[in-house]
Amino acid sequence: MNKFAKVGIALLCLCVIATTVLAAAAYFLFDEDLIRTEIEKKLGRSVAYDEFSPGLFAFRIDNLVIGDTSGFNADPLGSIKEVKLRYSLMALMRGKILINEVKITGAAIKLEFDGEWRTNIDDLMKPSGEKGLLEIDAINLIQCRLAVTTPLGSYQLKSLNLGISNLINGPYNVKLSSKYSGKEVLLEGSFDPITSVAKGEFRTAPFSLDKIPVPTPGIDLAGLSATVRTKFRVSYDSGSFEPEILLGNATKLSGKITTKWKPKFAVSGTVTARTNTNFLQRVEMARAELGALGAKGALEATIDIPKSFSALSGVIRGKFLGFEVKPDGFTEPLKNMKGSFELTPKQIKLKNVTLSAVKNPLTVNGTIRLNKTKTMDLNLKSEKVNFKTLARLLHPSPVPDSIVIDKGLGGLNVTLRGPAENPTVSGVIRIDDAGISIKNPVVVIKQIKGIAKISPTEAGFNGSMVLQQNLLEINGKYLIKKERLDARIKGDPIDF
Repeated sequence: MNKFAKVGIALLCLCVIATTVLAAAAYFLFDEDLIRTEIEKKLGRSVAYDEFSPGLFAFRIDNLVIGDTSGFNADPLGSIKEVKLRYSLMALMRGKILINEVKITGAAIKLEFDGEWRTNIDDLMKPSGEKGLLEIDAINLIQCRLAVTTPLGSYQLKSLNLGISNLINGPYNVKLSSKYSGKEVLLEGSFDPITSVAKGEFRTAPFSLDKIPVPTPGIDLAGLSATVRTKFRVSYDSGSFEPEILLGNATKLSGKITTKWKPKFAVSGTVTARTNTNFLQRVEMARAELGALGAKGALEATIDIPKSFSALSGVIRGKFLGFEVKPDGFTEPLKNMKGSFELTPKQIKLKNVTLSAVKNPLTVNGTIRLNKTKTMDLNLKSEKVNFKTLARLLHPSPVPDSIVIDKGLGGLNVTLRGPAENPTVSGVIRIDDAGISIKNPVVVIKQIKGIAKISPTEAGFNGSMVLQQNLLEINGKYLIKKERLDARIKGDPIDF
């Protein structure tokens, strides 16, 4: 055997002897009462356990029970089947208990919120101010159960796994995973004990909403799945959240929400929903209205949340993203609606909403009152319409049965005011090329061109037309209430 091998064996023997001596020293340095006292001092509550077993580089505690803080349920904060603590022998020789890792298996923890949303672990989230003999750098919980009790209800998380590291120097790194309805729930972030600020991201895999523990009055979520992703920043007195929730395949909720819970609870921010009528049919308040309008398609809606709930206006701002409606009295739907709207309990306001009315492009601005008569004040504008197809859109038609529009190209800028069933019309109609036939007596008028001005009291026309091959220039108006025509007609002699 060469000298290098002998040296190696000697060093190995020294390592074995040193390890054995240190482990034996660690065993005798551990005092159960000292350990219990230090744990109670660290947690600020009573601690009990069945068995304490020191070992090489680690020791184990079986059936650990941790008492709760005052002011909450008398039940223990938690019970733990097994705790394994991996410690530093060198720190132990210096009179310190440095736990590199606490591994907790089979814990049952009860988290409680009181009426002011204080919790039974608030004291554990604050820095102690003194280190003491016991220091812990990392905690890992495996296959644990968490029961949460709040003023709104009680919930449970099973198969909970939690990892917290960098506890000595901070900020703490946190990773939590669990399962809800068989799907993974994950939270990753950090907590700074000095500033009491937590930040990170919460996300889930798609999970079923059939049995969610939160009441959802007025909305049917049966058969839907949800995927949640939320960025957050929370401190001792406030929080900010950026949620993103996918409901099914077509609805997305997102927002920016700020909360304050000290000195009193307050919420502000915005919530935006991008959805379609298939989902809105699940909302009880919207179902009847959507059915009456024959609504189909997608839209985006935003709700502003004020700092005070008393200032909540009930205003919903949004956009049509290819919408379709067919109100009463319309023979065909208004399609491909795009543009902005503002909805209140009393009215809907439209801003630069474009749509197709029997393939005629229109831009709509104005309001519709949400009363029994659906009183409207709407402006309709288009640079290119076909009056022949547009006249067929309404039933009954505004064009008398005795008149047939053979052709009608032009533009319009008109306002509709009054009840939806019988609004007054005012504005300007540009006629580029039109033709009509009058049934009795039979009269055919072609190549109508000019400007028509309409109001509730009169209708005027300035332009030209061809009557029996004769070109006529007309400038006049018809007084509706007086049933009187004032017009100047200029043209070639007409053979009647």
